[in-house]
Amino acid sequence: MKRLLFMIAAALLLIVSFPGTVLASAETDSPAPAADEAVFSCVRNNGDSFHSFRSADGTAVLFLPADFDLADLTVRCLAPEKTVSASGCTANSGSGTIRGDFRGKAVTVSFADGSSVLLVAESSTLPSLAITLDGSTLDDVHADKDSRHTVAFSTLYDPKNEDNDLAVHGGEFKGRGNSSWVYYDKKGYQIRFETETSLLGMEPARKWVLLAGASDATLMRTKLALDAAAAFPMLFTPQAEYADLWINGDYRGLYLITEKPEIGKGRLDLTSGHGVLAEFDNAFYSGESDWFTDDYGQHFALKDAQGADPDADFDEFENKVAEFYRALSAKDWAEVSRVIDPESFASMLLVNEFFSNRESATTSFFWYLDGSEGKLSAGPAWDFDTCMADENNPTDYYVFQNKYYKYLVDFDEFEDILQRQYREYGDALKSAAASQDALRLRISSSAAANFMRYNVLGTTDAKKHVFRDTWEENLAVQRDWLAGRAEHFSVGAFCGKRRTSYLETLISSGNRYADLYLRYPRSTSGVTFRVSAGNLPEDEPITCKAERDEFGRWHARIDLLDFCVDGVFTVEAFSAASSSTPLTTRTFEISYVPAMDYTCYGVNYRPVFNPLYYRTHNEDVAAICGDDPRVLFRHFRLYGMAEGRRGSLLFDPAYYMAENADLRSRYGSSNFPAYYLHYIERGRAEGRAGAAEFAN
Repeated sequence: MKRLLFMIAAALLLIVSFPGTVLASAETDSPAPAADEAVFSCVRNNGDSFHSFRSADGTAVLFLPADFDLADLTVRCLAPEKTVSASGCTANSGSGTIRGDFRGKAVTVSFADGSSVLLVAESSTLPSLAITLDGSTLDDVHADKDSRHTVAFSTLYDPKNEDNDLAVHGGEFKGRGNSSWVYYDKKGYQIRFETETSLLGMEPARKWVLLAGASDATLMRTKLALDAAAAFPMLFTPQAEYADLWINGDYRGLYLITEKPEIGKGRLDLTSGHGVLAEFDNAFYSGESDWFTDDYGQHFALKDAQGADPDADFDEFENKVAEFYRALSAKDWAEVSRVIDPESFASMLLVNEFFSNRESATTSFFWYLDGSEGKLSAGPAWDFDTCMADENNPTDYYVFQNKYYKYLVDFDEFEDILQRQYREYGDALKSAAASQDALRLRISSSAAANFMRYNVLGTTDAKKHVFRDTWEENLAVQRDWLAGRAEHFSVGAFCGKRRTSYLETLISSGNRYADLYLRYPRSTSGVTFRVSAGNLPEDEPITCKAERDEFGRWHARIDLLDFCVDGVFTVEAFSAASSSTPLTTRTFEISYVPAMDYTCYGVNYRPVFNPLYYRTHNEDVAAICGDDPRVLFRHFRLYGMAEGRRGSLLFDPAYYMAENADLRSRYGSSNFPAYYLHYIERGRAEGRAGAAEFAN
């Protein structure tokens, strides 16, 4: 019922708003042969028209939205000569119409002059957006990217969700893009509605971007990257949904309807009233109305501002960038973290570096400032047409060479944020190969039509992007790249490029293990790592020997269960020649260690039990229980405490009994579990020493 009302309303609007029909405008009086000039068209009951285009082999391809029934399709031929016949269909030479079943076949259309053409009709399985301009042609739009054209009517049809169907009267239409606008026939656009409008379930807004992805041989890069970026802790990441696009009946290809990077509710929701969105742009800044050059010689262009005086607010942004530069130059992390939001900068670096988005080091990289009292923040993520397998092999790194990131990654504190974010949100990046598989099934028919419309497969474009012979081949190469990237990507790998000596810690999923890697430029016969827990400084550190891996790094793995503690850990690397002075030192932080509480029936035994200590100092127990911390803990509770076994460096039950006469009179000399529980629940808080090693 909703779709019936939608079509009726659309038709009524067209009666009063269209200056003429699209079909009439496509007529021609030129005497060219019919087969060369034939345009086939189908018309919706609301008046939307959809025209055929010619593929590379001369076939007329009529790609239609999903609401057309290919089993009983009526097609009108617009040609200088009338049709005579159409194989397998009924042709009406008087009206120029062809009717029949077009499913899975090519129809030979013959004309009175003896010429003929193959006609193929296919339908989309995706949402379709049809835009009809009021008095303007596509040539008018393409003549000037910035010229604005009135929209007569827009129709959005979603075959899988009728709640997304729209019929909108009015609006404004223009081109968008920089080099993509110049170099490609498939161009990007922007549509602006007169009121806030939701497209395909996305947050209502007036402005929407229609991304062409003309340089993307897979048609997936921006979608994959934005979907992954949405998992990261950034204020706003644009959503993007696929749709086939027609303008004035001309099929333009497969597009992404995308939220525009702009300040506003539901988008970059800044609250100061003086928010600024700027683009780090060394390529096209001079074409913008307001821009500046920073102390690194880099350029920022104003893209959006919410205050009454955008120039003044942009000046505040420029001042904040200068503060950032000075803090980096002074190598002052406290000042850096005062000026910027490190979390947002880390998120943007991880997303762009993982997908090898080279352009983010030069252009299309957004920063924002929410008033002069706010911090510089990076985002939103944008522009991923040129990246992934289009750029390099999956082990290369270079996006961090953006000069601000180049010096940010020198800070251990920033790397710690990168490592933590990659542990927490990295699965969204590493699952990109699987996401590509799902997208392939969704968009395959539209991708086929797109590449029939634009004959670019098997070519190298004007910007040196290589399009392999088939869409499937491009997908296969990119999928291999994404799988390789997920396997090899390492925060330490690109941070380490800035340092001659570099110690990296990688925490496994679930926080069970810490893998330690040392890159050291000078020769050494061996390396030993020593790891200690800051939250439990009295505990014995763990020492282990490292071995060389295939990349020449010294590597060792630490089982964090041996610490039964979370918080800050210190790692020291020593050469075989010296165990007193470390080659290098660093810290890492984790929020939890599995089973670290060792809690049972409301009692946390951590102060009196350490699995590594218990195993090491009770060889008979180790012979029975092995090295599983949970089995050792069970033995400790059921047998070890009753036997007075020492389970931690922090607590010796024999010492505690001997040094506390008040407890002996209460618990006696054989009730060992009572001494453990007293120390856990009261003794430590009272300042009583748990072992001789910690007596005053």
